[in-house]
Amino acid sequence: MTDAALQVGARRTRVLVQFYDQVLQYTAPGPSSDPALFFRWSHVALDDPELIQAEGIAPLSDGYGFASISEAGPGGRAAGLSIAPCR
Repeated sequence: MTDAALQVGARRTRVLVQFYDQVLQYTAPGPSSDPALFFRWSHVALDDPELIQAEGIAPLSDGYGFASISEAGPGGRAAGLSIAPCR
């Protein structure tokens, strides 16, 4: 895991967990769900942002996407930014 982000919204609460090769979205089963127990929520794998050494993630304000950023690491020459939709 390289990063995680919590988004609490009127429509849903979700936690995005980023790994180097995938992003998982955990969705709260109800409005009073405890974010500390997100690992028990249902989850889906989202589209890979296809960044070399993806390190950071942030939900988009519309609640339907995320931004991911990479650092300039061993496999890349410059940092990258990717915007991806969510299901």
